[in-house]
Amino acid sequence: MLRVETTLSYVRGLKVFRRRAEKPQGEREWLPLRKGVADMSRRTQLSHGANRRHLQALSKIDAPTPLSRVVNST
Repeated sequence: MLRVETTLSYVRGLKVFRRRAEKPQGEREWLPLRKGVADMSRRTQLSHGANRRHLQALSKIDAPTPLSRVVNST
C-alpha cells in the first residue's frame, strides 16, 4: 500500500488569488499564501496537484522486477 501526502511548511513563493485583508471590497489579485488555515482551499489545490504529479511520475517507473517479488523477498 502506498500513501502519498503533501505537507506545505515552507510556502514562500506560493500564491493565492484573493482580496487584500485591508481592502475586502477591492479587486482580487495573486498574493502570497498565508500560514495557518486562512487559505486552506488553495493549500488543498496545491497539495492535490503535487500528489497527482508524484503518482504520475511513480507510475512511469520501468522496473524489471515485479513489486510482488520485491515485497515477498523481505
